[in-house]
Amino acid sequence: MVYSFYALMIAQPLFGFMHAATYVDFEIHAFGALNVTALLPSNGNVTSILNIIHGTCAWLLALLVIGHVGATLRHVFWDKDGIPARMIPFLKVPK
Repeated sequence: MVYSFYALMIAQPLFGFMHAATYVDFEIHAFGALNVTALLPSNGNVTSILNIIHGTCAWLLALLVIGHVGATLRHVFWDKDGIPARMIPFLKVPK
C-alpha cells in the first residue's frame, strides 16, 4: 500500500502535466531551455487518454487516503492498540 501511495503521488502530477502539455496554445520551457510541450503531440485522442489517466489516478489516490484514514480510525476506536500514538510523537502510548 505504501508503494501505491508513492507511485500515485509521482504519477498524478506527471500525467496532469502531460495532459496540460497536449492542449496548451503556448510553449512551456523547462529551465528556460527544453520545450516540454513539443515532447507530446497536440492530438485530441492523446489529450482524452491522458485526461482519463489523470482523473483515474486522482480517484485512486483519494480512495487510498480515505482507506488510510479509515484504518487509522479503526486502530484508534476499535482495536485500541496504540499504533497511531506510536506514529505521532506528541500522543501518549497506552499501556
